[in-house]
Amino acid sequence: MGTVTLFGPDDFPNINNWTSTGGSLQSEAKCASSNPVPSNSYYLINQNKAITLTNAVSTVGYTNIRVTFDAAVAISGATLYLDWSPDGTAWNNGVWSTTSTAWLCDQTVTLPAGAEGQAGFRIRFRDTGSTTTQRGKVDYIKILGTQPASGTWTVNARVSLVDPSSAVTILKAYGAADASPYNVKPYYTGPGTYQVRLEENNGGTATLSSGTMVVQKTIIQCDVSSCMGSSAQPPV
Repeated sequence: MGTVTLFGPDDFPNINNWTSTGGSLQSEAKCASSNPVPSNSYYLINQNKAITLTNAVSTVGYTNIRVTFDAAVAISGATLYLDWSPDGTAWNNGVWSTTSTAWLCDQTVTLPAGAEGQAGFRIRFRDTGSTTTQRGKVDYIKILGTQPASGTWTVNARVSLVDPSSAVTILKAYGAADASPYNVKPYYTGPGTYQVRLEENNGGTATLSSGTMVVQKTIIQCDVSSCMGSSAQPPV
């Protein structure tokens, strides 16, 4: 199994991925550890406002859903919250919160099992405060999931033929249905060692339980007066 990035990272060069009820893009030196090429931009959420992921991120087929980000509040008295929803309508509020005025870098929030298998999954960041200067800051947001180490032969297996020169011909691509037996005659390049290569792309194991290679040869029967077959008649 392995970690898959389902969304992001969003370093807020713009607000295109989000629906905001109030806020603005800002510039400030901040967390360099979470972003290998950090920009100075982040999003400042106004008092009692929120930003919500505009388009759903499907978590179908993934487990261990996590949200990673950098965050802070502008001044004391503000609280910044992370909420999540399976459908963009019903919200699970306050799975994480902070009142820190210093940037909290590389925050990781693991969501409950209910966040798994949701085609309409969304998140939002929400600020609360009693004055207009009590605002929240957020940056470098990612949504991660774990892909199980399982799959199907059709989706996750690839079969190739390797000829004596190491040239590779794909007989069955990832996502293609099995079409064995495979005719490898068009890929014969001459005497030598040929290999069948099996690959798997989902962190699991693909196995060939049995396999046979059949070599067909045309037998030409000749005598001194005639020759049946495609070869020329031998000399008398």
